[in-house]
Amino acid sequence: MSQEILTLRSEVERLEAEIERFSQEKELASVKLNELKNQPDPPPQITESEPESSSDSESEAPPAPIYHNHFDPEVARILEEANRATKKSSPQETANILYENIFRFTGITAFPINKALLSADEEIFGIRFDTYSNHERRFVAPHYVILKKIPHEKEPNHHRWSVFRHTLPVYIPVNEAESVLEYGQEEIDKSVVKFSKLIYGYLSQTQMKHDIFAAVSSNPHIRRVEKDLACHRVRLFLESGQELVIHCDSTSVISAEVVGNSELSNACEAVLTTDIAGLEGALVRVLGMLHR
Repeated sequence: MSQEILTLRSEVERLEAEIERFSQEKELASVKLNELKNQPDPPPQITESEPESSSDSESEAPPAPIYHNHFDPEVARILEEANRATKKSSPQETANILYENIFRFTGITAFPINKALLSADEEIFGIRFDTYSNHERRFVAPHYVILKKIPHEKEPNHHRWSVFRHTLPVYIPVNEAESVLEYGQEEIDKSVVKFSKLIYGYLSQTQMKHDIFAAVSSNPHIRRVEKDLACHRVRLFLESGQELVIHCDSTSVISAEVVGNSELSNACEAVLTTDIAGLEGALVRVLGMLHR
């Protein structure tokens, strides 16, 4: 019991440190945003044909925004392409970039569509999903879903949203998630919110599993970790020669075994069958059991 208390206490301390770091980053972004708002309007922009005055001006220029690949060329061509010409960003543009980075912390944001590729009566809507890796302390590559409005099958006079294109991983049950979009006209906006939260839940839970197994891989008792993209099946090869196999669904551990040892398998499974939030502490306890 005392070991469990120590484990929980260390986890609480780690989470408190993470929250403090996020608070500091948010406060810094807000201060910089307020500074930009208070700046006077910039003078007319220098054209590209006019040379820059010196390297000092280059060092003062704000960093360029990060651009993401969209994986699927069919998705990339219907996204609104940003103007990537070399130019100075105005304070307003820099402020907009800061706003966007702040909104990314919510995990779900909209993105613009290249309307030139649409017919006049088409209506599509884009959603970007950002997940944060606590282990790597950075956002991982975002995923995109493009929704298109189509006539409702059960109510021909009404419309609903359907998945038109996406860059989601293969383990995300897109068809299952899309079923929540099949609501009546009065629920169309609520269905998009529910769909977005469902997709983000799958992505964030999977990222949490990756972070947990990446963290425990540094344990001196572990020689190697093998896992699939969804972390449904994870193999931990121990320095003792034992192999621990863990099976997970999207939210919890469903089974575990020590290969070739049914007695240890039962003991380990009893500890590891928990939700994802409690998995890291359970793994530490199991590794201690196997090291004895």
